[in-house]
Amino acid sequence: MRPVGKNPEARRPAHQKELPSWIRVKKIVWGEKRHPRQEFFLPGIFLCVLSLEGGLVLILGGVKSGKSTYALALARKHSEPRAFLATAEPFDPEMKKRIERHQESRGDGFELFEEPLDISGILPKLNHNVIVVDCLTVWLANLYHHNQDITKEEERLLDNLNGREIFVSNEIGWGVIPESTLARDYAERLAKLNQKLARRAKAVYLMVAGIAVKIK
Repeated sequence: MRPVGKNPEARRPAHQKELPSWIRVKKIVWGEKRHPRQEFFLPGIFLCVLSLEGGLVLILGGVKSGKSTYALALARKHSEPRAFLATAEPFDPEMKKRIERHQESRGDGFELFEEPLDISGILPKLNHNVIVVDCLTVWLANLYHHNQDITKEEERLLDNLNGREIFVSNEIGWGVIPESTLARDYAERLAKLNQKLARRAKAVYLMVAGIAVKIK
């Protein structure tokens, strides 16, 4: 067994020292196809690529758990242009105040799109680096309220994903089972939609008391 000192990292060649996880290292090998995450070394050929983790992200949680705040924080790690797709409608004074609070907390740096129903029609048209969709909980409720074909709209959404979305949705299945048939149907549909998106997502976070717990 080879003895290991206090700082084995110091004895490694400079090009073999570990780099932070947010730095991806790629090497060039002529005539060979390598896995993009694989590290290999050639004298004089070294390409270091700084990149953010891309792909669809789903953020779940209860009411006031910090979902929107965390979604914005993740989105701000991407360079502009950034898009914010809001699904809420100001149908009463309380909702209007909530929308205003969200607008204040969001600040600058996002191009705003407001669409309570046809988010599937907007997503393919957006060429932004990141798209925050806040939120699926309200969007699904809007479909019920406006008597839309919910199954069709869910399928349209799944068919029009571009992989740059950060979706915000509620985890509502941990409470008491709703009494009414309509409420139970809504809760089940939202839960199944969350599952479908989670399977497609590169990362899924569960918000608990403002803390993001990565579950995928």
